[in-house]
This record gives sequence, structure tokens and C-alpha cells, in this order.
Amino acid sequence: MPVASKVDACDAVAAWAGQYCKCRFELDEKDLEEEEGDSLGSVSPMSSEAENGKELEDELARMRVNGDNSGRNCNDEEVKEARVPLPWELLQPVMRVLGHCLLAPLNPPEVRDAAAEAVRVVYARACHDLVPQAILAARSLIELDKSARKAAKAAAAVASGAVVAAGTAGSTASSSRPSSKPNTPRKQRKPDMLLVSK
Repeated sequence: MPVASKVDACDAVAAWAGQYCKCRFELDEKDLEEEEGDSLGSVSPMSSEAENGKELEDELARMRVNGDNSGRNCNDEEVKEARVPLPWELLQPVMRVLGHCLLAPLNPPEVRDAAAEAVRVVYARACHDLVPQAILAARSLIELDKSARKAAKAAAAVASGAVVAAGTAGSTASSSRPSSKPNTPRKQRKPDMLLVSK
């Protein structure tokens, strides 16, 4: 399937879900808060009970401000007549396609970015409609995307460090290991095991 078609499919899924509110970034914000909390240290001036009480008060205040019992109004005007239903029978194969676009190793970055955006929009819509299967599937894809991107960044950092190390190591004339043919595989030596009789 051509790259442009994959991007168009992801854009169509995002338009079908149609939930372009700030809820789609809710999982990203939680990770940022956790990272900031980890960087500040584990010492907290408030006890865990006080923190839980404060979080509960904040959630209740948000629900009152939004004016919706579910707390998911997002301060946007709702256009209920323009919403297309998201039945699980249609959403399940769509999530599989998005998962392929998001996690396939040979997809270019523009396909992954379009799929990540579409999954986040579907997640926001599923949270608003309270569809548990869609919430679970979309949240899992978002978490997989975040971990794949984090692993790719770490691999790129290691690769750039290895390239620099290889460039500086190759400049020395003498080497610590004996020279051998470059295509000869090196077999690692197994550790010696001693058998003890009783």
C-alpha cells in the first residue's frame, strides 16, 4: 500500500472519530507529569493522603466547571447531530490497520505520525462515548507508540555514540585483539564447569 494511501486512511479515521479535543493528549500529559515528578525527587511536602484528597478535589472542580457529569465536556460546544457512531464491529479492524501503520518497522515517519494522531483522536472519542473495548485498544496502541518512539530515540543515541566511538577507535594503529580475517566468525568461549563428586 502506498505511503500516501496510508496517511489518507489515518486522516479518514481521525475525521471519522472527530474528537479533536484536548483529551487526546491526556496520556502524554500524565507521562510528562510523572517525568517531572521523578526529576524533582521523591521527597514531597504533602502526605499521600493529602495528595489523593487534592487530586479528588481537582477532579470534582473540573467536573463542575465543565458542567458535565462525566467530566469530559472539554469546554467545547457539542455537535451531537454530526457525530458518526463508532460500533466495535467497525472499530476493531480500523484499530488493526492503525496498529499496522503505527508499529510496522518499514513505515516512514509521516505514516507513523498520522497513525499516532488518529489513535489519539479515537481514544478521545472512545473516552467521551465510554466504549471500554475502544478505550483499551487505543490506549494500548498509544502506550506501544510511546515505548517504540522512546526505544528508537535510545537506539539512535547509542548508534550515534557507537559511530563516534568506532571513528575514534579506528584511528589508532595498534589494536588490543589479535588480527583475524574480517569474515571469520568469533566463537565465544563457554565458561569452564567443574564437576564435584561427593
